[in-house]
Order: sequence, then structure tokens, then C-alpha cells
Amino acid sequence: MSEDLIKKIKETLGVSGNITDAQLLEKLRKARSNSHPDNFHMADIQSVKEEEFKTLNGLYESFQKYIEKKKAEMLPARYEEEELSFDLIQKISEISSLQDEKRELIKTNKEIQSELTLCRKQLEQAKKEENTQTKNDINISLKNIYKAKKEISFTVASLLILILTQLQTIKSELITLFGIDNFLITNALWVCFIISLLGVIYKSILKYR
Repeated sequence: MSEDLIKKIKETLGVSGNITDAQLLEKLRKARSNSHPDNFHMADIQSVKEEEFKTLNGLYESFQKYIEKKKAEMLPARYEEEELSFDLIQKISEISSLQDEKRELIKTNKEIQSELTLCRKQLEQAKKEENTQTKNDINISLKNIYKAKKEISFTVASLLILILTQLQTIKSELITLFGIDNFLITNALWVCFIISLLGVIYKSILKYR
């Protein structure tokens, strides 16, 4: 079974001849790392590399189990002879694990950066929308102020016209009723009108102080 596994690994990697377990594991580690889909950006290449990575990853895990089993079944004297080789194999496995962790960290970092970029865009959009809403509110307020001012001006003008008309009518009635001089009545009415107008202005000033 072990010979079949080693033969399959050699065929997959395209190597031949005598090769130590450590050398074979190192070649398998490099091939596995180089074929990882995250190393490629084009979708069609990623699809091919995914299948290749699955195959190499399966062989890598099977080969590690084979080495662990071989180590457990080895006699103490034989183990001492191969101890250096097993240490090297352990270091290779640790390197492979660190590479996997690094790849995961890079992937996580990219995801975080994407989320941060999206959050920044959403924040900028929210600020723009808030500014737009504030601008619209100001424009509406200004329009309402101008409209109210226009209505007030129109009302004041209408009121003045009405007062002047009423004063003219009152003046005519007084002249007819008492036969008083037109000049005196006119001056008297104007004095009353001005006093009344000043009173209204004074009250308005007090109200809006």
C-alpha cells in the first residue's frame, strides 16, 4: 500500500529514481503550495487549480500519515538512525502549516479590507445624502420665508390700500356732515393714520425682539 502511494506521488510530481521521504515531502509541499487556487486570478485557471490542489492535498495528507505510521512501527535502533530525517520531515510539515495559516490570514485581510472599503463608501454616501437633505431643507425653508415675505408684503399693501380708501370715504363723510374745511380733515386723518401705523410698527418690534 505504501509503495503504491509513493509511486502515485512520484507520478503526480513527475519525479523518478531514489528519493528520501523528506525530499519527496518537500517536493509535494512546494507543488501543493504552488497550485493553490488563491495564487491565480482568472476563473478558468482557478477551476483547474482547485482540482489539482485537491489531489496534491490528499496525497500530502496521506503521505504524512504514512510517515507517522512508519515512525511508530520503527524499532528504536532504526529510529535513531532516521531521527534526523524525521526532524527534517517535521520542519517541512511545520513550514507547510505556516504557509496555510499565512494564506488564510491574507484571505481574511482581503475580506476585511473589502468590508472597510464598502463601509467607507457607505459612509461617504450617507454624508452626501445627509448634505443633500440638509440643502433641500434649507431651500424649502428659504422658499417658505420668501413666500411668507411675499404674502406679508401683499397683505400690507392691500391693507394700506384699504385704509387709504376708508380714510377717503371717512373724509368725504365728515366734510358732508360737518362742513369742515377739506384741508383740516385731510391733515387730521393723516395724523390719525400715522399714529396708528406707528403703534402697529412699535408692537411688531416688541413682538419680534
